[in-house]
Amino acid sequence: MTRTHRVGTLTLGSCLIIFGVLFSLKLFITSISYEFLLSLWPVILIFLGGEVIVAYIINKEEKLRYDSVAFFLIIILTIFAMGMGGFEFLLEHAVESMRFIR
Repeated sequence: MTRTHRVGTLTLGSCLIIFGVLFSLKLFITSISYEFLLSLWPVILIFLGGEVIVAYIINKEEKLRYDSVAFFLIIILTIFAMGMGGFEFLLEHAVESMRFIR
């Protein structure tokens, strides 16, 4: 019987911790913008690619299986981060345009 290694779980956990810490820091440090958080979305792909490569190298005799739930949650996390960045962008420009109108 071959063992199966699920790829994606470590990346999901890491990304949840990193983005959770960054969104929490946003509450206390106003210099961190949602635009900055939005620009970090490629880090998710880097972590995921690194996890796939390391899992392949370490577990050559095991069958790799992608954790579909983790991948789904990673996509949701990415969309959430992008949505928050877009929302802040819209709010900032709406406030600036309101100042311009007055």
